[in-house]
Amino acid sequence: MSTTLKPYNIKHNGFQVKYSLILLIGFIVLWWLCEVTSVIPKYFLRINLHGGLLILFIIAAFRQLCKSNLKQNSSLTTWQLVQQCTLSILAAQLIFQLIRQVTLVDHTGWERVEYYLASVFGMTLFGFVFAFLIAYHFKTRNTKMLLLFIGELVLILFGMQQFI
Repeated sequence: MSTTLKPYNIKHNGFQVKYSLILLIGFIVLWWLCEVTSVIPKYFLRINLHGGLLILFIIAAFRQLCKSNLKQNSSLTTWQLVQQCTLSILAAQLIFQLIRQVTLVDHTGWERVEYYLASVFGMTLFGFVFAFLIAYHFKTRNTKMLLLFIGELVLILFGMQQFI
């Protein structure tokens, strides 16, 4: 018996647009506070505050998106929740990185394209990982397995650190 993954029909789901806009506004506000105006210092005791706040914001948005979707339709699969979160961050990043291009005055056209693509796909991949962890936890409530996934992710990231 094989199981096939069916894409989640998001045509009539307002959560996609709502959370894409929430993520976009959050990205703009964090970028403005941390990078443009420096109201929030970039580092505090060697901790990257902008990155930490960004991670916390993405986690909070994904948790709310999953909770809202499951409240509306409890039969959604983990994969469908991951799709919803990933598409939300992709849409927000496509627009946010266009806005951010205005500040790249010292870069050539090709460097801007590289920067745009790397940022959009990098953040989307990053969001996909968090989306999986959050959706998995919402659907299974298996905290031990979730901690195992997080531990493996941390080990992989530390292993890749020498290549980044």
